[in-house]
Amino acid sequence: MKGKSHESVTREAFDILREIGDETSPLLADDAVVAVVDSARETDYCKDLELVDVDDAVDDPHKDEWLTDDDDPYKRIVILRLWEINFTAFNHYIDIKKGTGTFDDYDGYSYKNGSASRDEYQDVFDLIGDIARDKTGLPNIPFIWKARRKVDKSIHSSLALKDNYVHAPGHKWYRIGKCSISLERYSFPDGKGAYKDVEKKCEARFPMFGTTGNEDKKGVPWSIFMPVDNMAYYWYSKFSNKKTGKPADLGPVMHAIQDASVPHHAAGYCGNWHYRYETDLQSNIPKWLGYVGFTNDVKRLFSRWNKDDESPPSHLNVGDWEKTPARNWSVDQLVTWVALNAYREYDETYDHFKYGYKFDEYSAINLVKIATAMSLLVLKNAADHLKSRP
Repeated sequence: MKGKSHESVTREAFDILREIGDETSPLLADDAVVAVVDSARETDYCKDLELVDVDDAVDDPHKDEWLTDDDDPYKRIVILRLWEINFTAFNHYIDIKKGTGTFDDYDGYSYKNGSASRDEYQDVFDLIGDIARDKTGLPNIPFIWKARRKVDKSIHSSLALKDNYVHAPGHKWYRIGKCSISLERYSFPDGKGAYKDVEKKCEARFPMFGTTGNEDKKGVPWSIFMPVDNMAYYWYSKFSNKKTGKPADLGPVMHAIQDASVPHHAAGYCGNWHYRYETDLQSNIPKWLGYVGFTNDVKRLFSRWNKDDESPPSHLNVGDWEKTPARNWSVDQLVTWVALNAYREYDETYDHFKYGYKFDEYSAINLVKIATAMSLLVLKNAADHLKSRP
């Protein structure tokens, strides 16, 4: 979702919580609500993931060296003065399409080691047209000439990321707490038991270049980013710490739930009309939130989920979208369940966008209802947690 969509859905969840919850809860204080909403909207702009542009040979990206084409660290890129990619957003996917993950139950975004390099259908110039129309408001003028290059491939080959590596813990010249903080936070070595610490796990999932473009299967295209449920787990755990937790920590949790409800985030694609889908979503959400039926449906979903599960899952399979989530599921499993439903839409409703773009309003509004109800469930859990603190 885009920032305004995150803001709108999070506010809607809070409005319903005010209606059905305990208004004396500290989480419903005006300043707490604003902190969560603002944090959910701004999560895409965290400067917490660093890529390094390799020049002639790998050197210290944080040190200026004499007579050397220094490598450059950066945390975002602007393409053709139109499209800004904040690298932190690479941690906002969960590749359900790929199936079982290499490092987690389901992995995050990866071009070469994920779904993004397969079944690409959107031409890069089609995306440029979408962005230009969004920025300028000009009518749709289709490009006559096609680049024959798809969106995700363009990002990782011709648009500056080919000769880059992710500056991860365990790599040379890495500075703890300064370079890629998100990787320190969202990496859980005990997840699959194959790695003893964060550094070893990050070294494996973010293979580092030795020389520019000359090493096979290394650098950004071969990296496997963190899945979005890891982000939710980290921030909810941080919020739950009675000494240091604060309402704003719930913002990235809301963001994770809501991004997981976007079919493209659950299938692992930057392209295939991802941008246009989120633009259409942002245009429609204010209208949908105004429907009485929308709010009533969200309340019904919440009522079904707001109970304990006798056997909460530690893992969800692709077919488990049919399960009924519960308030005692861990937050990462709640996010994964939302993604399972979103991937089902990507597969069954949109057929992977192989025949071009369409916006199915029935499908989209149902996913937003799920995202809103799940946001509400987590906020209710958080409010109850605050009440139980000594």
